[in-house]
Amino acid sequence: MEPIQLPDEELLSTTQAAKLLNVKPSWLYKAGKEKGLPAVRVGKHLRYSKQGLIVWALNQQAWEWNLEPEESPEVPDTAEEGTDAKPD
Repeated sequence: MEPIQLPDEELLSTTQAAKLLNVKPSWLYKAGKEKGLPAVRVGKHLRYSKQGLIVWALNQQAWEWNLEPEESPEVPDTAEEGTDAKPD
C-alpha cells in the first residue's frame, strides 16, 4: 500500500482554525457535524486546511434580506395599549 500524498499546505489545529474564522473551537466541532465544515481526522485530532476553510466560508450564505430601508420590519410595542406603562 502506498502512503497517502497530503497537500503541501500546513494543516491547522482546532485552535488555529477557530482563530482564523473568529469562532470558538466548540463551534468548529458542531459545524463539522451540522454544516459540513471540512476537516481531516489525524488519530484523535481534527485538522483543517486553511484554504479549505476559506473556500468553505466564502460559500456560506448567512441570509438574504433584500429589504429597502422603508421596508424594514416593524418592532412590536411591548407596552400594553391604553396604559402608560413605563419601565422602572
